[in-house]
Amino acid sequence: VRRPSALREVGLRLEWRDDRSAQTTQRVSPLAHHQALFVVLAEKPSQYAFLGGFDALAAPHQPSNSPEFDAHYRLVFADSEPLPLLPTTYFAWSTTAYLLWDGYDATLLNDEQRRALVDWLHWGGTMIVVGPDTLDLGRLGPLAEYLPTTTATFQELDAERLAPLAAYKIDEDALDLQRNWPGVQMTLHPDARTVTGPRERPLVVERRIGRGRVVATAFRPTQAEFVAW
Repeated sequence: VRRPSALREVGLRLEWRDDRSAQTTQRVSPLAHHQALFVVLAEKPSQYAFLGGFDALAAPHQPSNSPEFDAHYRLVFADSEPLPLLPTTYFAWSTTAYLLWDGYDATLLNDEQRRALVDWLHWGGTMIVVGPDTLDLGRLGPLAEYLPTTTATFQELDAERLAPLAAYKIDEDALDLQRNWPGVQMTLHPDARTVTGPRERPLVVERRIGRGRVVATAFRPTQAEFVAW
C-alpha cells in the first residue's frame, strides 16, 4: 500500500492505492508558527463546538485577518471510526497543546496511540478528563493510572458544592445556578492538587505527569448554565 502526500501552500493531496486506484484531494490550512491544536475526544463531540468561540482559542482579530490565522489554537474533533484521529508517535503530537476527553471509549485506541499519548504527557502535554462519566476508571483502561483521582463516585452538585466555581466572575457576571448538576465526588491521588474547591470536595484537580499534567473536572463543561456563562 502506498500513501504519498504532498503539501502545496494550503492544498494537501492524498493518494491511496491498493488493488483499486483512488485519489482524494482535500484543502487544509497549515498551522501558523504561534498556533497549536486543542483536540476534543468526546462521545458527543458536537457539544463542544462552543469552544471555538472562546477568545482563549479564537483570539480577537482584525477585520482584515482571517480568524483562522489569528487563532491561538485550532479546535480539532478527533472522534472517528474505527480509530480516533490521534497520532501513533510522540513526534506527531508535538503540535498539540491540549486533549479534552469526555466519555470516549478508550478501548478504541490502539497500543501505539496510547504509548504516544503517554509520551506526550510526559513531555509537556495537558489532558483534561471530564466527569462524571469519564472518571469511571474502567472506561480509561491503562490511562486511568495517570489520573489525579483514585476514586470517583457519582454525586449531584448543589449550589453549595458549586460555590467555589460560582465565586469566579466573567465580565462581572456570576454563574447562574438554578438546579443541581450531575457530578462526582473525587478522592485525590497523593500527587494531585486542587485547582477549584477544597481538597475534601474538589471541583477541578490536576496532577503533574513528567513535564505535563492531567486535569480532571467533577462536572461536565457542556452543562447549559456553564456554557451560557
